[in-house]
Amino acid sequence: MAKWVLDVLGETHVSDSSVDLRPSLYRDDRQVKLLHVTLHQNWPGQDGSRSAAVPATWIFAQPLRDVLEDIRVMGELRSRNDPELPDLAELDENDYPDIGGAEAWDVDVPSPGVDPVQNRINDFLVRWGSFHNAERAQKVALTSMDLQLDLALELGWRRIANTRLAQSAAGHRRRKLDEMRDRYAAEHWEHVLSFPFNIRLPPLPATQAERDSFRTAIRSSLDCFHRRWPAWKTLLVPLKVTLIVVPPLQGKDLDNVALDVLPAVHDIFRPHIEPWQLSPLYPEGDEAAADRQRAMKRLKSLNSESVTAYQVIELQRMPSDPPAGFLQLMLGLGSGYDHVAQSLWIRNDSKLLRLP
Repeated sequence: MAKWVLDVLGETHVSDSSVDLRPSLYRDDRQVKLLHVTLHQNWPGQDGSRSAAVPATWIFAQPLRDVLEDIRVMGELRSRNDPELPDLAELDENDYPDIGGAEAWDVDVPSPGVDPVQNRINDFLVRWGSFHNAERAQKVALTSMDLQLDLALELGWRRIANTRLAQSAAGHRRRKLDEMRDRYAAEHWEHVLSFPFNIRLPPLPATQAERDSFRTAIRSSLDCFHRRWPAWKTLLVPLKVTLIVVPPLQGKDLDNVALDVLPAVHDIFRPHIEPWQLSPLYPEGDEAAADRQRAMKRLKSLNSESVTAYQVIELQRMPSDPPAGFLQLMLGLGSGYDHVAQSLWIRNDSKLLRLP
């Protein structure tokens, strides 16, 4: 869907002379430097009827200069200790779900006794505690990566593609200041890209003939990472994937990158679209168990193993970058029952509108 939308918003090639061929937003979808896609599944109600919402696609587009100015302004507001400024912590509190600590029943379960009912309850608590603790650990790790990425975007916005400022008439001093800011931005991206839950993928293909070998190499890189980190063997939280791209010299469409990478992510990580349905539930006959049975049945109507959000960020090429560029994958927290994955630029836009 994202590929189709990006295509139709650019130049249209049809033979019908009555069709307006002027592009809707851009001449070439290579002009898209930041892309965020979120999936929301509208399930039927418990009685089998559909809700009032209908299938739809929402598109939010901004000029890159406006996105980066919003990111810059929000970063500047956070860096100031001014009591007259609004409390940004209140605006940020809903960006990610609140992750609490371990509960007493998570870790302090009585030993088996003679009462079979109590033993069944204790067994449930053990299974639920194990699931809950693993879920929380994954959520903490993925949220930490998301926060680091937000920080890199905020402090390193000058590294985003095509944002290098034109040289002004201020002369040598201004150029030196710009160079220093560029180095500062690049350092923050280098810091984030070195984190352990980042996956360096093979160089982008330069020709269509190289695409098959590129896809094979992607699977090899993802499989190697998956085997090395047992914590991701079974995903118990919805998954978001961030692709950070430095394009090859000839450029690269962001939508095509996602088309190559996401199928491999789905096959190897097998992220469940509703992982909370995998949690231990009460015995058969309980209403919770009946709800789970209905949920698992409806999941058969689509691919239940999929990321629920992905984003692609293109960085501008630096002199030290290889001719083929590079591609790196970051794991993050996807959209789920307690979290809606939104891009930093959407969140900033909403927050700035709420400022006095």
